[in-house]
Amino acid sequence: MITVSPRPEHFRTATQFHNECGPYQLRAALNTFGKDALPEELYYSAAHRRRDWSIPWLMPGILRRYGVTARTHFWLAGSFKKRVLAMLKRDQPVLFVLHSIRGAGRLHWMSIWGYDETTDEFLCYDSQGPEASGTPGNVRYSASLLRSRLPWHGTFVLAKLSLQSTH
Repeated sequence: MITVSPRPEHFRTATQFHNECGPYQLRAALNTFGKDALPEELYYSAAHRRRDWSIPWLMPGILRRYGVTARTHFWLAGSFKKRVLAMLKRDQPVLFVLHSIRGAGRLHWMSIWGYDETTDEFLCYDSQGPEASGTPGNVRYSASLLRSRLPWHGTFVLAKLSLQSTH
């Protein structure tokens, strides 16, 4: 079993089931570093909030407001599992876009906080799932299911999270 540490103590369920998935994932990332913000504060602008837009390449800038750095990547579906496992082994979570599993199949942000090799399941945080505390995520999804839900022959990923250096 591979799990990311540190990780948030609490994985929250979105109050608006079909909205705010990106900000909930950013909040989990901030919580990892002992920081917090409300989901409505974790949009690039007020216009993005009104439209519930969590644009991948704008998300690192949102995290920088709170002293956390991250990088946006595009990972092809064929290398997704291998790349996620490499990040987990470096003690890094992975935030990514997929077609929702629990919702209506529209684009949805989730994150991966661990992997269970005995079942080939990723330990994920899905803001459409149940609340959970003290665990590496709130749901388990098979690697094949996640890969089948990736849009665009791959997906946008937010990775390499760290505190900003102060020098």
